[in-house]
Amino acid sequence: WERPVWLGAALKKAPALGTTTDPDRLTRLLPFVAYQWKDGPWQNAYARLGWDPREEPEEATNLQVIDFRDKHFRGEGKSLAKEVAEGTEDVFFKKAPTLRSQLYQLVDIEDEFVQSMLESAAEDASS
Repeated sequence: WERPVWLGAALKKAPALGTTTDPDRLTRLLPFVAYQWKDGPWQNAYARLGWDPREEPEEATNLQVIDFRDKHFRGEGKSLAKEVAEGTEDVFFKKAPTLRSQLYQLVDIEDEFVQSMLESAAEDASS
């Protein structure tokens, strides 16, 4: 809960807020305590006011957002994705994405295989 950057969908599912706060109310209150990135490595994420991820690269790396896109959901698959995904946005990558485009924060991804790929990429980048 203490991290400075959140995707809106993950924030709404956070135990500290998701069960006690109405999503519409949360959306109205967020601009008073956070700003939203429109693009870049933190696209569509809310950052706590006064905190700039560009000034804290060590902490901000795992808070980056990836946009997972699946071309299967174009055309015919698009309507199937809409049926399957109604209200079931998975922000933790616990299952295969059901939306044509899905945003994930690296820190939230719980799939072991995807985590191992991310760790391997991080090791390759640091060497």
